[in-house]
Amino acid sequence: MKYTALLTLLILVLACKAEKDQDFFEITLSENAVVGIAPDSIQIEELKQAYGEDDFYTVMDDIMRYNGQTLEVIDRLNINSIHTDKRRVKIITPIASIKIDNDTSQVKWRYIYFNGKEILENEVFEIIDLKKFYD
Repeated sequence: MKYTALLTLLILVLACKAEKDQDFFEITLSENAVVGIAPDSIQIEELKQAYGEDDFYTVMDDIMRYNGQTLEVIDRLNINSIHTDKRRVKIITPIASIKIDNDTSQVKWRYIYFNGKEILENEVFEIIDLKKFYD
C-alpha cells in the first residue's frame, strides 16, 4: 500500500511537470540558426500604454531599424532564422535547451543564436556585428 501511494505521488508529480512544459512553444534546432522572439499583440499594446503613444512609436522605429539590420546580416551569412511571437518558448538543441518566458522578462525583443556548439542569447547589436567575423 505504501509503495502504491508513493508510485501514485510520483506519477502525479511527473504529470504536473509534463503539463508545465507543454505551456512552452518548442523550437528544435540541429544546425546554426537564429531564433527571433518578439512580443505578441497584447504585449505590444501594454508597451504602448506604458510608454505613451509618441514615445512608443519612437522606440518602435528604432527597434524596427535594428531588427532590419539584424535580418540583413542573418540573410547575408546564410544562417537559418525562425521568428515567433509566442510568450513562452523552449529552444531545444542537441547540446542543451533553454526556456524563455517573455511575460517575466523586461526584454521583449531578443535573438537566440545557436552556433552548433552552444546557445547564445544576443543583443541585436551583437548579431549585427556577426558580419565582421565573416567579412
